[in-house]
This record gives sequence, structure tokens and C-alpha cells, in this order.
Amino acid sequence: MAKLEVKYITRGVEMQTGSKQKETPKKFWELRGISFNLSGGESIGVLGNDGSGKKQLLEIIAGKLQQTTGFITSEAHIFLASLEQLDVSKTGLENIQAIVEKANLDEFKANHVINAVNNFTDLGQWIYQPVSDYSDALKARLILGIALYVKPEIVLVDSLLTLVDQHFFAKFGDKMRELKDKGVSFVIADNKAWLMERFCERVLWLQFGLIQDFGPMPEVLKQFEYAQEWFRSATLPEKNRFLSEQQFEQTLFDVNAVYEQFKVEQFKNGYKRKDEARMRKSFFVDRGADPLTVDKKEGVAPKKEVTPAPESSLPPKKTKKEKFSIHTRILIFVVLVLALGAGGYYGYDLYHQHTPHQANKMERLTSSKSLAESKQASESKKAEESKKASESKKAEESKKAEESKKAEKSKKAEESKKAEESSSQAYSGETQTINVGAGEVLDTVAQKYATTPEIIRQLNNLQSDDLQEGQVLTVPK
Repeated sequence: MAKLEVKYITRGVEMQTGSKQKETPKKFWELRGISFNLSGGESIGVLGNDGSGKKQLLEIIAGKLQQTTGFITSEAHIFLASLEQLDVSKTGLENIQAIVEKANLDEFKANHVINAVNNFTDLGQWIYQPVSDYSDALKARLILGIALYVKPEIVLVDSLLTLVDQHFFAKFGDKMRELKDKGVSFVIADNKAWLMERFCERVLWLQFGLIQDFGPMPEVLKQFEYAQEWFRSATLPEKNRFLSEQQFEQTLFDVNAVYEQFKVEQFKNGYKRKDEARMRKSFFVDRGADPLTVDKKEGVAPKKEVTPAPESSLPPKKTKKEKFSIHTRILIFVVLVLALGAGGYYGYDLYHQHTPHQANKMERLTSSKSLAESKQASESKKAEESKKASESKKAEESKKAEESKKAEKSKKAEESKKAEESSSQAYSGETQTINVGAGEVLDTVAQKYATTPEIIRQLNNLQSDDLQEGQVLTVPK
């Protein structure tokens, strides 16, 4: 079972348009149906540009912010490391003591943790100063030290690692690896791809509140870099139009589409239409742990119903009359066996009386049969020899045809190789591979990568200009 399960998370907030006219308030959906799971000892990166919804997602997982729909399921202690978690009116030491007290540690362990955080952060005398006097780098040190030492089970890091100096960055990495070996899990949110490469096994790419990709770190980072490169190369009007369209889609999002996904999952796990009122309440009102997990834990998960066999398929009940007739049937069976035995003995006696006559008759039949078999064997031998000669001739003709076919195939392969060499020599520059986007055609791909359709045809041996979404192409860099 996963250490943390996040399912169907959405968050919509009412838009403040500033209009004086009374209108139905529109919602802006910061998150749109986020689902993923986190295993013990694993580190997942949440990668996205500013405004993609990273901060809101981490605060919902930590229980600091209420989602509109969805479930957070975990029995582990979750700690959110962000600058907002510090009380700036208190000193660094008072902040450590307050968080340790909430963790319900005994006095001995609490004192040990406080000393460990102080030593790890290297704050020195700053530990006794109000946090309001700290720089962002010192605040990041303090909250990261608390996250790594105060009951670490699931640690959420919100855009802190680029604030600290190189020495503390390396120190954090060493401690993180040590904790992962003990089963501690991490979720690191940032807009820097190189941080994902340094610390994470899997990456969730979040953009405009929607998951663009989620999977192994190298594959997701590759797609993220392609998107970043496209945006950087776009003109200012193109960038503005793209941002406007994507943010407008965030106002059109239909949360009921996510609810339908949830219903399908519930029905697959044995829930019925009669449970739909409870489903809807869990999804839109309770918004706690996943009801599937809760019901299994409490032993009230639905069981598959066993359909009783129809009466027509069951064996008919025996009546008294039928039970009585069984004795009659047994008696008839015994009489038949005795009659067959007597008939067999009489037949055996007749057989021995006619044996000499039958023996002479069988001898004549055997002699006649032997002559017929001899004649048939001779004819069969001739037919076999004729068949072998015919097969030999066919095999020779087939061999000649095969040799001719191989020669023709070799000629075609040589011509194809020459054509391929000619095609590969048509463009000798550096190339890259791309994935065709939705609605893209050969001309738009050529314009996007500053080349011509002819070069793309040559590089990919395309016979047609039709492209499919997700198709991999080689294009010039």
C-alpha cells in the first residue's frame, strides 16, 4: 500500500472581477483533478512554472488548505516546510520548541531534537533572535532543519532549496538520502528542473492546475524542456494568447467530470446505485480519506453478491411414487442380466458345432484376400514411384523459383540501401527527436523548428504529409 494517496483533488475559488453589476460568481480552478501516490522511501518532484498550483497542492496535502473535492489518505505524519510555517514574532528557538511540542514527543526526545535542529542549521546566535529579523535564506535553513528532525515521515518542501547556500544545500542532500534509506518520503515542489534531477525518482509536471505528465524523472523532464523551449521561442503576442487561453480554460472546468471518474471507480469496487448519495457526500462534503480505504479498514467494504441458481437449473425433487419405482427397476435389471447370460451360453454351444465349416470358408476367403492384397501392393508401389518423380520435379522448379526470388530481393535491398544513403546525405546537420502535438501538420512542425517539410520527409522517410498526435519525428536542431 502507498504511504500517501492523493485522489481527485480540485480547488476552485471565486473570482474577484471588481464589477459592480450583480452576476453569478465565476470560479477559477487552481487545481483540476490531481491524483498520484507516494511510496515509502520515495521522492517525488512537483514541477511547474509560477502559478501552476504547486503551493496549493502541498498545503492541501498538509491539511493547511481545504480542497473543493478529493481525498488525502495517509497514516504518516506529514510536515510542510515553507516560509509561511514560521511565526515571525517568535525567535528561532521558540519556533523549534512550538513545533516539537505539537509533535507530542517526550521530554528527553524533545530536548534531543531541539539540539539536533540547532546544530544542523548552524544558526548560532541567530537562534535567539526574532524570525522577523531573518533573511529568507536563514528562514529556509530553520524550517528545513525542523522538517528533517521533528518526526520526519512525509516531508513536503515548498520552493526552499534555491534560497540556501551551497554548503547547506549539500548538507540537506546528505541528510535526505539518509532519511530515505529509513523509509522517509519527500515531495519537493519547485520550478527548477535541475532540482528534480538531483533529488527525485518521479516527477509530476503541473501546469495551469492540471497534470501535464507524471512518471519517471528523465522522461518527464524531457517533455518539460520541450515545452519550455517552445514557449521561449514564441513571439510576445503568441505567449500572451497562449497564457490567456489556458487561464480561461481554468474558469470553464467542470468538476462533475472528475466526480464521474470517482463513481466509475466506486462501481468497479462493488458499490451500487443505492450508495450514490453517500458517494456524493464523501466527494463534495467530507473530503477526507478515500472511502474505499476507510471501508476496507473498518470491514464494511461491499462484497460481490452471489447470484442464486434459478429453480429451472436445480434437479427436480423426487416424489413418493418415483422413490417406490426404484425397487421395480432393480428387479427388472436382475432379470435381464440372467436372460443375457443364458442366451450367451446357448450361442457359445452353436458356435462350436459350426466351427469346421466356418474354418474352411475362412481359409478360402483368406487366400482370395491375399491375392487381392498382392495386386493392390504392386499398383500402390508404381503410384508411389510416379509420385516421387513428380515431387522431385516440383522441388527442383521450386528451388529455381526461390533462387530467382532471392536474387530479385537482394537487388531491391541494394537499391533501397542506396536510396537510404542518398536520403541520409541530404541533411548532415545535428538533429533532435520531437513528439507531434495535437492538431499539428507537417508544415506547422517545419515552421516550429525552422526547417522545411522536405528535410523532415527525408529525415523520417515519410511517404505522406499526414501526422498523428504523439508521433516521434527527427528534426534539425
